[in-house]
Formats: sequence, structure tokens, C-alpha cells
Amino acid sequence: MRLKFVATIFFLLLILKGYPTSTIPCTKTLTEFFINLNVTGTIFTCKILYTDNNAGTYLTTQTALVNEVFFGSIDSDTITISSQGYNDSYVYPSGGGPKDTVIRTYEIGDNQKLIYTWGDGHKFGYGRICAAHSKSINNSPEVVNELNMLRQFSSIVKNKKTEYFIFYNSAKKIVAEGNFKNGVAVGLWKNYYDDGKISISSPVEDGSLRMRKQSVIDTFLNLKSEIDFEHHFTKEYYPNGFIQNYTLTKKHKVLYIGYSQSSKGIPEYKEINIKHDTIDFLTDYWYFGNGKPHTISTRKEVWRRGTPVSQGGYGKYQEFYENGNLKLVGILEKDRRIGVWKWYYENGIFNAKFDYKDGKGTQ
Repeated sequence: MRLKFVATIFFLLLILKGYPTSTIPCTKTLTEFFINLNVTGTIFTCKILYTDNNAGTYLTTQTALVNEVFFGSIDSDTITISSQGYNDSYVYPSGGGPKDTVIRTYEIGDNQKLIYTWGDGHKFGYGRICAAHSKSINNSPEVVNELNMLRQFSSIVKNKKTEYFIFYNSAKKIVAEGNFKNGVAVGLWKNYYDDGKISISSPVEDGSLRMRKQSVIDTFLNLKSEIDFEHHFTKEYYPNGFIQNYTLTKKHKVLYIGYSQSSKGIPEYKEINIKHDTIDFLTDYWYFGNGKPHTISTRKEVWRRGTPVSQGGYGKYQEFYENGNLKLVGILEKDRRIGVWKWYYENGIFNAKFDYKDGKGTQ
């Protein structure tokens, strides 16, 4: 269906089912969302018919007419949208919730917006999830390109296409490239910053005809992320080209490494998560600026009703000097020091030891 932007109010609604508010990957681009299959739910445009502001609350209810459905299914042409607010300000929620929780609310009136939301059937909501990424919908090149990209993704999935695809932004620069097989992303995918893969046409001479022709040459590559579905790893990069983080996911193990933005390839933090049926053991590595370890310790988490519950520090604990020599070593149990702990001087020579016994000993 052809979109008419003039005097029409459209909302592009991304329903992100299954993601708690705190874990939505808000820094992901649209292509990264879809390639990762992180987004499930319903995606559509609609025209707002009328708005009901509930006095004394942050809740606003709108009735809308569905225009174009990209993903999912809707059981009615007319739907209800409930928001968390109706102004462009930050408010702290009353009655519960973490003290640092902030809800961003938007003036919804008759503006055209791109909204990240949740819901199904004919009742939907928005306002909390990735609200900072919401934007006006109009006939600007960026918005038109985003809608066209949604149509392209929708066609790939619905028609289960198998092909190598390249996605472009409104400036005709590549933002993602990789393979789909039967409508599912496979192999290695590369995502670029908007100022990323720049193609410049430069003249070359034909050796036989001595005629000048145009040859497209890729002169710059500003990689944002690599997603390898075959080997189960993801790499993300800073805008300066340095690696930002690396994640490797296996059945019972997840490895994550975070890197310095100012020093190429120098780790700042590493986590190894060993998963059992209901217990996770997470080993944390913190590093000095020179890339040598500062501390190495392990935590224990027990899963209860789908939620990890911390059991504190468990197992071996180590601290190091910046020169790499061991400073302190001992055993933790529920964050308590137990058994014999040892201290060393910066030159590596033994300093002292103390027996905490079963955790009740005091030094």
C-alpha cells in the first residue's frame, strides 16, 4: 500500500515482545535488530483517530486505524494504543521500581512519530522501551528509507528468500550486508555506521580503447558490528574503528570481553559464564590500562523462576600489581573469606598469610 504522508498521522509501531525494559539493546540499528532476530511481534503504521488524556495520570489512550502491516498479525483494523505519558520530559515513577528508573514520555497529539512499543491483538502500549529512539515520521529521506527497509525485510521473511543482501541508508551508503537462507540470516553479517562504507567513483582508463570509464571503489570501511551465525560470535566496534566488545555464545558457556576505546585491543573487562541446569558460575576479569589483570574472581548465581539470584563470591579470588605480579590470593564462599589467604610484595616476594578458617576468623 502506498503511503501518503501529507496531512496523515502515522506511527511506526515496533512491538518488542519478550524483552524486559532494562535489557532492550537500544544501541542496535534497525538492521541489527532484524538480523539478530531480536525483535518479535507486530510492526505496522497507523493513523491516529483521536486521543484521550487521562487527567491526573501519565496514561494517554489513543484509537488508531491500521494502515500497513510489516510483521505479525493484527486482529482488528481499529486498535487501542496506551502510552506512559504525554509530554517530552523525564519523570520518576511513583510507587515502586528502582530509584534510578526513568520513564521518557512524549507529546503524542497529532505529530507523526516512530514509536517502539509492545502488545498484541488490538491493544498496544508504548513509552518505556527505547523511548529515546522514537522519532517523527514524515517524508524525509531518512524516514522514507527506513520504511522501505522494513518492507524489504518483510518481503525477505514472508517469502523465505535465499540471497545475498545489501542494505543502504538514505545517503546510499551501505549499513549492512550478508546472506539470508529461507528468510533467516545466516553466515557472517556486517553492519556499518551511517558514515561507514563509502563508495567513491574514480576514473580509470580502458587498456584497449583508451576510453575513460567509471569504476566504483570502496575506499573506507567504518564497521559497527560483525555477527557470525555459524560460529556464534558477535563483535562490536567503536566509531574510531577499535573493537568495543566480543561475545562468544555456546551451549553451556558465554564469553564476553569489553575493550578500551582509547587503546586498540586492550581489554578492560572479561566475563566467562559457565552455565549448569540451574546454576551459573561467572568469572570476572578486570584489567589495568596496560592490559594486565587487576582482579580475577568468581560469582555464583542460582536461577529461580526464570530470574538469576546472586549467591555472592565463590571460589578463588586474586588481585595483582600493575606489573603482573600476584598481590593477594584466597578463597571466597558467599562473599566471605575462608581458609588461608596470602599476600605478596610488588616484587613477587611472599609477605604474609592468614587463616580465616570457615569464614568466622578476623584478621
